[in-house]
Amino acid sequence: MQKLKPLDVVIAALAAGLVFFLFFRIYSTPAENASVVIRVNEDTWRYSLDVDREIAVPGPLGETFVHIENGQAHVEESPCKNKFCIAAGKINRPGEWIVCLPNEVFIMIEGAMESDGLEVDDIVF
Repeated sequence: MQKLKPLDVVIAALAAGLVFFLFFRIYSTPAENASVVIRVNEDTWRYSLDVDREIAVPGPLGETFVHIENGQAHVEESPCKNKFCIAAGKINRPGEWIVCLPNEVFIMIEGAMESDGLEVDDIVF
């Protein structure tokens, strides 16, 4: 086995730094003008991600509490049995969503997606 040379270590460190930089740049910055859309049956509410708030969303089983803070939204409390909606974590980018099926609550982030030269295929099954 060959020994690592100083230049090998520098190249590996630069590559790792680039990966971490791109990861945090892509996944930590929410899109501008993004909003949280909450739907229950025929009712729809829209809230800005820029304003911190707690929202009590009425559903068939009771109230689901959605918390918006620091540009992210998550389900803080829900009357459903398994609490999968709470375990889903925080969302902040357009297209991300959380659903509480037992309580019929659907939460989605809408807004302008950052343009990166890719087109979205809207004919997906």
